[in-house]
Amino acid sequence: CTAADAILIEVLPVREIFAPSAFSPNADGVNDIFYLQGKGDVKILYLRVFDRWGNLVFQTQNTYLNDATFGWDGTWKNKPLPAQTFVFVVKLEFADQTQRQLSGEITLLR
Repeated sequence: CTAADAILIEVLPVREIFAPSAFSPNADGVNDIFYLQGKGDVKILYLRVFDRWGNLVFQTQNTYLNDATFGWDGTWKNKPLPAQTFVFVVKLEFADQTQRQLSGEITLLR
């Protein structure tokens, strides 16, 4: 008597994205810019930051993880915003063309 069987194992990619919960744009060189970090070739289709009233205070698009040059410096219309909590929404595209939208809060400290 013989028997045979098959099993399919699907390995899901690890998609670690780090968004800090706070930053302090005070020009001390530490945590001055809010930007997303992670592993892999991940494109940021858009990153939007809103104040508590729903005003869009920052937006960037078609950038990549780990690139602080496209991050938010805590200003709106070239003026520093006061310490408060903001909401961000980001849409990401991974190397396999999978897209994912994430959101969260970021606290600006002064």
